[in-house]
Amino acid sequence: MRFHFWLSALKLLQLGLVVSFQTIHNKELVMAFRFHRRITLFPGVRLNLGKTGVSVSAGVRGATVTAGKRGVHGNVGLPGTGLSYRKRLDKPVRVRSSHGSGRTNNGATTEQLTLSLDERGQLLVHSQTGEPVDTSVRRALWQHYAGEITDFLHAECERINNDTEALLHIHADTPPLATPSPSYQTQAYRVAPPSLPALPDLPEAPMPPRRYFWLKLFPGVMAKRERDFEQAYQHWQQALQAITEQRAALEHTFQQALEGWQANKQQHQQQQKQAAERFHHQLRHCPDTMTEQLEQALAALSWPRQTHISFELTQQAEHFHLNLDVDLPTGAAFPKQSANLSKTGRRLLMKDKSARQQRMEYARHVHGVVFKIAGVSFVTLPNLHNLTIAAYTQRLNEATGFTEDTYLLEVDVTREQWQQLNLTDARKIDPIAALELFSLNRNMTKTGIFKPIKC
Repeated sequence: MRFHFWLSALKLLQLGLVVSFQTIHNKELVMAFRFHRRITLFPGVRLNLGKTGVSVSAGVRGATVTAGKRGVHGNVGLPGTGLSYRKRLDKPVRVRSSHGSGRTNNGATTEQLTLSLDERGQLLVHSQTGEPVDTSVRRALWQHYAGEITDFLHAECERINNDTEALLHIHADTPPLATPSPSYQTQAYRVAPPSLPALPDLPEAPMPPRRYFWLKLFPGVMAKRERDFEQAYQHWQQALQAITEQRAALEHTFQQALEGWQANKQQHQQQQKQAAERFHHQLRHCPDTMTEQLEQALAALSWPRQTHISFELTQQAEHFHLNLDVDLPTGAAFPKQSANLSKTGRRLLMKDKSARQQRMEYARHVHGVVFKIAGVSFVTLPNLHNLTIAAYTQRLNEATGFTEDTYLLEVDVTREQWQQLNLTDARKIDPIAALELFSLNRNMTKTGIFKPIKC
């Protein structure tokens, strides 16, 4: 009887039809329509048979809950047609962040979608092949993943605006003069101290024989026990002396090694102290050391646009003078738009900057770069008396058709003049106004137009 029951169930299963549709964008969106054949066990409860196992459904016609190997699902269908909508109830739909296509737990194919923005801030969605997706897919994405898409738009908005912020406040982390100059990096003594060797254990002394009263009846036995004890005691004394001498030799060897290690460590520390004192002196008086340290300090600077620095250190009597040339980016490499999230939250509103605003932002960056280089140079070289910085960029010479180096400004600053600036919060300083406090060679209009100068 049970065999016929399962045979009937399998025949019914062969008549089943499953159709599924699925789309993803770094996430999985699952919409599945299925046609089922079921076996009724008793009213309200049915048995479902499939290739991957057995599940049980309960509920009224058109609305059921199915529990099986793949979890608990809710099913809503149109009675009489075999079509139904199915959704996972016991846990949320699995989210994927990997690129490329793959398969979900129910065997449906998934596709990677990419988000981007056009120049006007409109959201673009493309399939894995690079083709724009249709409107229905975009609606599905916003319906199921509005939070993730909004986060993407916020991140893009911050990226665009933060780029401008970094360019305008490039001087904000200029170090104050009180910042410690480079110091000698003391090398630790890396030789491990000697370890105390494992000492051999001392032998245990033999126990004298116990004197039982009945042994008086056997004097020979008693005498033998005494002789054995005396012999064992002599052997113990010999072993004790040998091991004691061995332990003393090991301890002596260890103590010698430890004293040698301590002497070498003390010598190393003394050498490091002398090297630090020598470095401190050379940083103030040796051009080679000064040049090396300044090269390292300038190379460690991070610029949001490509910037190159070359310099030459000269000495006049007791004073050192520094000449620097700064190759600046062109104004064409700077942001021409600002971004804001729209009221609907579904796109970025891109606002074009005026030509004047672009020029003034570029001028602020140029002065900020020069300002920062001056501050780093004075801190790195504590004996630097004054410096001259010439900043240039590349421009097209319309007369010749060639791109040429064009100097925008040149400034000369002494350490005494630099001390007038309050660099505890350099962000409050306007670098354009700050450089005007010094000897400045510059031909710039009030609207930020740089005219070439001669250096």
